[in-house]
Amino acid sequence: MAETGEEACLCELVDSLLEPQYKLSRHVKTLRQAGLLSAEKDGRWVYHRLVRGVRYLELAYDMLRALPDVDGLFAQDLRNFRERMCLREGGRCRVGIQTASLAAEGA
Repeated sequence: MAETGEEACLCELVDSLLEPQYKLSRHVKTLRQAGLLSAEKDGRWVYHRLVRGVRYLELAYDMLRALPDVDGLFAQDLRNFRERMCLREGGRCRVGIQTASLAAEGA
């Protein structure tokens, strides 16, 4: 999200990062409590976005983007994220978790 500036729902994060919903939900909650993420509810979906316009946070995002990606993991996560965002309908997620093994964990 620091790279793209996009908002994302938990489904999109699960499919992009290939991590279970319960784990990402816990991390997203911590980031919201720390003031790094904002959340907007739209029906049954909650969209998370990086808080912008705060100087020290912008510096932190710049630092994150500058970290080395020696094993290519960040680049792969970004590719996954961009592909997953193509599944949106009208600019919003409407399909839920698409990675079958991870969707089963949330059930």
